[in-house]
Amino acid sequence: MKKFLVRGAMTPFEIFTAEEMLEKDRTGSNNGNLLYQYSVMRALMINEEINFTPDGYLYNASQFRAEEINETYDAYIMPLADAFRDDFRSTLRGYTQLIKQLKIPVHIIGVGLRASYEPNLSNGFAFDDDVKDFIKAVLEKSPQVGLRGEITADYLKQLGFKEGVDYRVIGCPSLYTFGRNLMLRQPKLTKEAYISLNASPSTSHQTLQFLEQVSTEYPNHYFIPQLHNELFLTYSGGPSIATESEIYPHTLHHHFYRSGKAKYFLSARTWFDYMKKIEISVGSRLHGNVAATVVGTPSISIVQDARMRELTNWHGLAHTTLEQINQYSHLEDLLSAVDLSTVEKKQGKNFDNFIDFLTYIGLEHIYEQDRHLTEIPFDKKIQNVSEEPPVESLTTLSPEGMLERIQIGSTIYKSRADRQLQFNIHTRESTLKKLRNDLSILNKKHKSTKNNLATTQEAIKNKDTQISQLEKIIAEQTNQLAKNSQEIDYLQQTLNRKSVKTALTIADKIAALKK
Repeated sequence: MKKFLVRGAMTPFEIFTAEEMLEKDRTGSNNGNLLYQYSVMRALMINEEINFTPDGYLYNASQFRAEEINETYDAYIMPLADAFRDDFRSTLRGYTQLIKQLKIPVHIIGVGLRASYEPNLSNGFAFDDDVKDFIKAVLEKSPQVGLRGEITADYLKQLGFKEGVDYRVIGCPSLYTFGRNLMLRQPKLTKEAYISLNASPSTSHQTLQFLEQVSTEYPNHYFIPQLHNELFLTYSGGPSIATESEIYPHTLHHHFYRSGKAKYFLSARTWFDYMKKIEISVGSRLHGNVAATVVGTPSISIVQDARMRELTNWHGLAHTTLEQINQYSHLEDLLSAVDLSTVEKKQGKNFDNFIDFLTYIGLEHIYEQDRHLTEIPFDKKIQNVSEEPPVESLTTLSPEGMLERIQIGSTIYKSRADRQLQFNIHTRESTLKKLRNDLSILNKKHKSTKNNLATTQEAIKNKDTQISQLEKIIAEQTNQLAKNSQEIDYLQQTLNRKSVKTALTIADKIAALKK
């Protein structure tokens, strides 16, 4: 029986309640990750005995021992998203250190660059060296790296890697979840049509305005949040989501939550089932729209950065841009301006390329003999799994139900926030200690020799700057926790009243949000 270690914190065969998902982030902060993990495992499960073990998103060798991995697993499978970015640098370094210690194959099945819509790759990025080290480490354990799109391919070429040798563009594995063929239904945009909307806290103002307009025209609309913090908001009403936009659904007062039009999915399978029942999915979330596309429901993506641009282009997903979205007053106008069929036309060739990639890097898969296979071991096994339903907005519950959720959610949030703060402080203090040690060494060198004086002084200055920046980060994180705790404390205070009658009165006020 083959055993694979897979990047993630849960498999599609594991069932967790909303409370368990709140307690531990099992989606890598974004449940879009569940989709391509589902797809990759489905393709690699050549029989029901194949074992997949999530790595829990642990990447430090001290946390997840390389020796144990080498002895236990046949390969390390890493479906990644836009991992080439500033705030992922430390994680990328951790994975690089771990991979260097491994003796088993390590396969990157999809990774991409996060950048502006039209990035100037020749200028480079602060994380260039981190990406180089990571790719080099992987190529010692795998013949080739799979990339999400051509912008990322151009970026790696700029770093000195060779197309067709070191890397291959494969798109996002989530588009290949159910095989080689896609057949999209033609949407019927009647006033009773069910519409799925998606967005992120960084979504542009004009995009959010368009989605708001759609929601006024189609009463049967639903908003699908994806962030782990949005699970807290959906489940227990807070804390609010950090965003620069006033119209993003970031609090319980937004009409998506107030009217019970928000759904948070705890598994890929329930997400797919929901998408089969709607007419069209629209928004700026790639996987929010992919979940619809792979089950035959049309989608339109609103592209605002390089990561979505390269994926929509590679797969032929119907899309529009920030510059174009203002041209459309209604969803019907946008629908008439895009070609829904392009993704169907590209799917076969893209799928074959993806399967060829799996074969090339030495991974056995279910399509080796028949690329139109219909009897899938994964599908048979998952039929025995009883899924948890999506989490509905707090405001859909009775006053008693609201109070219970607030109590549970606030307790979990405070516990998680406290642990996270302590972890962040410990991490920063460890880094500060190292920097201060480095600074001490540099000072000693400065005193013992006058050679390269300017270089040494500049290094000391840089270390001082890093220390100041880290101290500022610790202060900011402490302040942010205090702000979040204030919101949770307010909710918890409703539960500490001596009178049940008083508590239910407060719950009635929360229920009034629905009106």
